[in-house]
Amino acid sequence: WGDHNASFRSTIEMNEQHWNYAVMKACEEVGSNIYTLRMLPLNTMRANHIKETFELLKEKTFVRRRVRILGASGAANAHVTDVDELLRLIEERIDDDEADIEPIDEQDGVLNSYQQVKKYCLHVTNELTKHHTEVDGEDGAVIDVSALSKAALAKLADAGDAMHLIGASLGGYGFFGEEMEYYKEALRLKELSCQGNIDKSVSASDTLHCMGFSMDNVGKSEEAIEYYDRALEIRIECLGQDDLRVAETLHNKGALLCEADRADEAMECLEEALRIRELHHGEEHESCADTMQWMGNLLRKHGDPSEALDYFKFALRIKQTRLGNDDIDVANTLFNTAVLLDDLEKYELSLIAYKEALRIRKLVLGEKNDEVADTLFCMGNVATVIENHDEALGYFKESISIREGLISEEDPTSQVIDDTLLFISNPRSLRPDLVSQYQKLIKCFEEALPLTKLLAGPNHKDVSRLLDRMGEVYKRLHDWDNAIGSFQGSLRARKEGKPEGPKDDKESALLMQRAGECHLYKNEYGRA
Repeated sequence: WGDHNASFRSTIEMNEQHWNYAVMKACEEVGSNIYTLRMLPLNTMRANHIKETFELLKEKTFVRRRVRILGASGAANAHVTDVDELLRLIEERIDDDEADIEPIDEQDGVLNSYQQVKKYCLHVTNELTKHHTEVDGEDGAVIDVSALSKAALAKLADAGDAMHLIGASLGGYGFFGEEMEYYKEALRLKELSCQGNIDKSVSASDTLHCMGFSMDNVGKSEEAIEYYDRALEIRIECLGQDDLRVAETLHNKGALLCEADRADEAMECLEEALRIRELHHGEEHESCADTMQWMGNLLRKHGDPSEALDYFKFALRIKQTRLGNDDIDVANTLFNTAVLLDDLEKYELSLIAYKEALRIRKLVLGEKNDEVADTLFCMGNVATVIENHDEALGYFKESISIREGLISEEDPTSQVIDDTLLFISNPRSLRPDLVSQYQKLIKCFEEALPLTKLLAGPNHKDVSRLLDRMGEVYKRLHDWDNAIGSFQGSLRARKEGKPEGPKDDKESALLMQRAGECHLYKNEYGRA
């Protein structure tokens, strides 16, 4: 029974006959071999053998049998399902603060599990094509698919679907580089399966569409648009002008063109996407609301803001009706509406929209979240404009607190003070994602500082502390001049704010040391 307690044991014993009967019926329906290949990882992880489950998903014999018995896409689908459930269980245990969690390299487990599936899927396809492959001096190996049977072509298509499934799963977990590798392999196999006539393959268009989405996720907009264009050509050719998948690609392409400020092309794509979606769903559908929201974004930037507001209001009403008032999509639409109301200088209304977006984001995403911090920052800006300074400072402080917490989780060394001076010759660089977090944090500080001086006085201890924290952030960003200015400002506020008290204390020494470090980084040795 392992670590299971008595109550769990009694439940198992009570239901043992029901469980055995269910397993027996399942085995009779699908066969004991298929049942085992499908259910063994799930039963292993449910028994809290997390590490062993990862080992099983990487085990060569098990994966080979899965591919052989379930087929390539069946094996990939089973692996994706098992990985999703396994990562969910790990997250659940972490959230419950279980002290006995064994250390597991989740990234290695996921990537190697999928790599095994890829290996055996490609082994199957290589066996199918090895007698039809010729070596060309310029192009390398060239496969003559014209001689392959229909069954062989179907297996190539199935392997392509398997690679697509795994790529989509990896993209969902943020492995965008690996995602793209699997999509490229999927596209190659799908092209082989249709004997090179990819323009007739709806399945290939699905992969091209996803490749566009993946490129968008890593900020490669032009490449993303190229993939969307290829997917669109195939989908229109195979499915016609009015298919929902055509609308999906048009919508995504239109959103990218909007971000690239190609207004006319973007509006053309979005209007056509909206026409198709309304044709299938009517205008009261959340997908139509998504497209309308992007049309509103486009009009906000390049058209009439008042007309844009009408689109946002319509999209918001549809989403609230279809999804409920607490859905994260409703929060996003409220946030965009609030930004537009800022542009129209309707600050009281924008603050109401921001507050409702904040409520939903905290409810759905939790208190400590980047989008929550973004919303609070915008609320602080609006409160500053309408001269509600106390409220504005409260919003900025809460945003700063959230961002500092997020940074400390991602960058534990942010809280470490190094008094050895051994690091001076090599200032530590930040990861790109951390640079973005620090830049957002410094914007909050820059807005909070004048409000703190206004409300508390220019030499108040809160001003000194704020400047000190700002200096540390500037230093992390290698902005030495602003860091030095912040540390010196903190020291000045500290000394002038204590006319009767001691000025030469440890905190003052630390401020001078930090300013000195920045001068050293600038090679200003005398000043240091």
